[in-house]
Amino acid sequence: ISIVGGAFSVLEENINTLAAKADYNLQRGYPVVMDDYFSVSSRSIAYYKHVWEEVGGYPEWLTLAADDTIFWRLVKKMGFKYAFVEKPYVYWGRHKTHIAFAREAFRYGLGDGESQINYRNFWSNLIETGIRYLLFISIIGLVLVLLFGGSNFEVPRIIWFVPLIFLPGLRSYFYAWRNWRSLRSDKYNLGVFLNSLLQLEMSRFMYLRGYIRGLLDGDEVKKEGRKRLWKVLG
Repeated sequence: ISIVGGAFSVLEENINTLAAKADYNLQRGYPVVMDDYFSVSSRSIAYYKHVWEEVGGYPEWLTLAADDTIFWRLVKKMGFKYAFVEKPYVYWGRHKTHIAFAREAFRYGLGDGESQINYRNFWSNLIETGIRYLLFISIIGLVLVLLFGGSNFEVPRIIWFVPLIFLPGLRSYFYAWRNWRSLRSDKYNLGVFLNSLLQLEMSRFMYLRGYIRGLLDGDEVKKEGRKRLWKVLG
């Protein structure tokens, strides 16, 4: 074993602000799921020095985020033998405001975009968000037609079904509601659920914004860094 990847979690008793509760709901209480999709973080990892040297260290050409994600992908790609520790020894302190969570999402998006990783996640988020806003627009349009169409204006039946086309855009809302149902209590009340939706929109928008900015960054150092990275990752 050359590397040990550790689980991490949060202390629920430290989740006290409305934004932190909303995030706790969105993250399903931070369960420990160490499957093939788990990415070991700098929060909880140990490795021999030769691993660091062979991988080439962390990608310092990035602005800030995604360095540990890339390090772990390179570790797996280069075939180092690793083991997981499923008991959390590291507890992650979370933010206290919606703005702080949104800024964090922007940093994650920026790092992902600069390195061009997690592109499927980017497109999935972008498409779902676009469909959700089309749903909102179609509902608002239908309401405006009903309010200002006049008494003699007959609404075609097909228009009533247009919003149904965009219902898949509410997927993340459904997941947030499902998580909240299992957490629902005096601490995790209806206000927490509604703030979860607000936080979801803010963080989603900021992640997409960060990803696009990182993707369009023309800095030569970052270009060369991406080129070296994907030469290894394929």
